[in-house]
Amino acid sequence: MAQAREDLRRIGNDGGYFAPWSIHARIRPTSAAVSGAIFALLFFGGIQADTVSAVEAMNEALPQVQDGVQLAGSASDSLRRIRAGADRTLARVREVADATTEQSAASTAIAQRIEQIAQMVEETTSTIRGTAEMARQVRATAGELKAQIARFRV
Repeated sequence: MAQAREDLRRIGNDGGYFAPWSIHARIRPTSAAVSGAIFALLFFGGIQADTVSAVEAMNEALPQVQDGVQLAGSASDSLRRIRAGADRTLARVREVADATTEQSAASTAIAQRIEQIAQMVEETTSTIRGTAEMARQVRATAGELKAQIARFRV
């Protein structure tokens, strides 16, 4: 009890009388500090719990992430192989297109030569017809000449 009086004396006005406002003035800062400390403990405790929960979730997700990275790498390799195959196919298609262009040009040249040969054959046929006609005429003339020569022969 003596201790309580001593505490009250320290809190009061020279210990002569009890001053409730004086106690309140002394308790309020302490109460605010305790309240702040409690708030900080609760706040940081919540953050710590959330952090632990997040770390656990990350640890659980890590194997899935590693699997995802491995699958992405595998998909990337597959896409590279597909691209390489597509590039080879494109090169072959270009080769075929070039060969087709060359064959088309060669076919055009052959067609032009065949047309020239056909014209030459037509000209030759016309010439042969003309020669045949001349040969008939020569034969007819020769027959006439033979008949006229035969008249002079006695």
